[in-house]
Order: sequence, then C-alpha cells, then structure tokens
Amino acid sequence: MRAACRLIALALLASLASFAARADSVVVSNFPEVQAVRGTVQIDGSLKIEQPVEVTGHLDDTRFVAFEDRIVGPQVAGAMPRQMHFLGSLDATGYGSVVISVATFVPTGWSEHGKVGVLLVPAVAIVHEAADRDGSTPLALRFDVEVSNAGGTTAAASSERLPLAFPRWHAYLTNTSGASLEVHAFLMLGG
Repeated sequence: MRAACRLIALALLASLASFAARADSVVVSNFPEVQAVRGTVQIDGSLKIEQPVEVTGHLDDTRFVAFEDRIVGPQVAGAMPRQMHFLGSLDATGYGSVVISVATFVPTGWSEHGKVGVLLVPAVAIVHEAADRDGSTPLALRFDVEVSNAGGTTAAASSERLPLAFPRWHAYLTNTSGASLEVHAFLMLGG
C-alpha cells in the first residue's frame, strides 16, 4: 500500500509540475494593434509620428478669432517677435487658410508714417531658433495696413486668403509708426 501511495504522490507531483510549466508561458493572441482613445490626451516630451496624420473635423467649417482694443506701442522696422505685442497662441488644427483683417483709428492731425499689422509665426522650434540665431522668421505670415497720411480716419484692410501650413501659430501685433495706436485684429480660419 505504501508503494501505491508513493506512486500516486509521484503522479500528482508530475502533473503539478506540468501544470506549473504551462502557467509560466502565457501567450496573448487577441491584443489589438490600435487602441481607441476618447477625450483629451496630453503627451510630455517629444512625439515621433511615423506616418502622415489625416486631419478631419473642420475642413468645411470656419472659426472667427478677434483681438480687439489692443494698445500697441511703436516698434522699429524689422523688430523681432520678442519685441512685438504678443496676442497669444492660435490653434488652427484642421483649418487650411486664414483671412486677416486689421483696423485702427488714426487720430486727426496724425503726422507719423508706418504700418500696423498681424504677424503669425509657426509654433515650431526651427522658426523660433531662426529668430534667435539670425533674426529671421521663416514661414511666418504677415499682413499690414498703412497708417501714413490717414489722420482722422480708420485705416483698415483685409488680406487675401492665406494658406495655413501649421496647426499652431503665435500671433503678434506690429506697429512701425512713431506712436501708440489702438489696434483691432480679426482672423477668419477656414477650410
């Protein structure tokens, strides 16, 4: 009987050892390649995108952005963005173009010469590095309104439709006249 008990104990140990070996090797065969994410996702650090990203959602829509009643002091011609009046960041994700409108009242008796306008600078490292390195703003969009000889009137104009090649921009107001002016800027983002 003792021999039979040993034989049963050995058989049980062998089957437990076999079971433990199988439990250590797990293979997941139904894990999806793409994960669906809803809501807001924040990524710290850099993100490498291997394939082009298709942007959808706003291509046939428009969005109006207004920057009104901004007092803009005079700047020297050729001023860099850090010397301009910063309006903020513009999220243009999904929009392919912009129309920029600028208006300012020029006081009676105005004798200054110059322009007021909007400068949109792509929010990408290479452009900001170029501004610091060599004083240029490549790929930026600029639209100005002449205020010379406009005393007692409202100087205003709108740009043609300008293509937007980046999803985020930094917006600045410019003023190359010799005095502070109250500037109003309007952006119409479209497909």
